[in-house]
Parts: sequence; structure tokens; C-alpha cells
Amino acid sequence: MAKPAAKPKPCPKGAPGWMVSFGDLMSLLLTFFILLLSFSTMDVVKYKQITGQVEKNFGVQKKIPVYENPIGTTLIASDFDPKLEEDIITRLKSTVKRYKKAEEEVEMKVFKDSRGIVLRVSGNYIFDEGSYVIKPIAWPLLEDVIAIFKKTKNIELYNEAHTDSSPINSKEIPTNWELSALRAVSIVRFFNEESKVKGFLLHGVGRGDSVPLFPNNSKINKMRNRRVEFIFSSIKKIVFK
Repeated sequence: MAKPAAKPKPCPKGAPGWMVSFGDLMSLLLTFFILLLSFSTMDVVKYKQITGQVEKNFGVQKKIPVYENPIGTTLIASDFDPKLEEDIITRLKSTVKRYKKAEEEVEMKVFKDSRGIVLRVSGNYIFDEGSYVIKPIAWPLLEDVIAIFKKTKNIELYNEAHTDSSPINSKEIPTNWELSALRAVSIVRFFNEESKVKGFLLHGVGRGDSVPLFPNNSKINKMRNRRVEFIFSSIKKIVFK
């Protein structure tokens, strides 16, 4: 009689051992490709912002040489309405042309820079040396400047008073800083009283001798550095540094 066939061995429960290693490998590959995808779609702007904050927090700084004195700057130059800008410049140049004929030695200049539209006038035309009282001869010029300003909208008017580096021997005005500040305030007060323009639209800034145009090594250069600059700036964009 034949022997009965042997019963097959029962299969072990669960997955085979090699499946564990295979599953780990697949998980690692999936993670690897997710990382590749995330790097390929990285937001460059956010990355720069984050790295910039890290640099600041860890004190990473760049040294940039500065060859000019810092001045008030704005972002308004490119935001001026072209027609408004052209109208202001045309009126200022016409004013300058009229007064320069009467006072050939007086320096008056109209130009545009990062602050806005600027009218530069010799300080000696508006003030006597060492004084902050406006000379009567300058009244018509200041009246014309404020009249041009009143015909515009959304504009602020700044005046920056500058001096030379010569020391002042006066108890009332001890330094050039006080002199320039008093001159700037005198002009703002004149504008306000003559035109009744709202005070928050008029600004006076005393720069002293901190922003010279030329080295203070001669009488001519000192005379050029003594100046007043009238700045027409956009009311919403003015930013001083």
C-alpha cells in the first residue's frame, strides 16, 4: 500500500521579511522626490526675505563707502503728474528769469532731484549775513513761490536753509544750526501769514553747514553754500532718511 503524500508546510503569517526593507526604500525615495519638487518651486522672494532676516539677526552686514553727506530723499520724483511737474517747473523758471535780470549776481536755479522739484536761491538774497530776518527785497520772490504752490494740489512745500561753516559770534544765535533753523522757520511763517496755507503743508528744515555744495575754503564757495532750497514734493510720498 502506497504511503500518503506529506502535508505541505503552512505559510508563515504576515508579509515576508524583505518587504520591510522594500517599504523603507520606497518611503525614502518618496521623501527624496518630494524634497526635489519643493526646491524646484521655491519662492525666491520669500527665500531672500528669510535669509535677509537671518543676516540681520546674526549681525551680517555690508560696508558701503559713502562719499556724500546724507540728505532728505523721497520717492516722489517719478510719481509726479507729468503735466503738473511741467507746469511747476515752467512757472519757477519764469520767476527765476524775471528776478535774475534785476539781480544778476544772485544765484537762482530750478532743477529736479530725488526730493522733488527744487528752486535754489542764494541765501544772501533773502537774509543778511548772520541774520534770520527776511529782507524786503526777497518778499516778492517768496510771494511768487507760495502763489505757485497754492495753484497745485496734493503737494507739500519744504524749505531747507543752509549756511557756511564760519562760526557765529552771537549770544542769541550760538551756532549755524540755530541760524539755519530760525531762517527756515521765518520763511514758513512768512508763507503762512501771506497765503493762509494750512500749516501741515509747509515745512522748514535747518541744515546748518552739514550739506555744503562746495568746500568752505574761500569766500565765493562760502557764499554759494549759504542758500535756501524750496522743494515741491508729493504730499503722500515724502520720506526723509
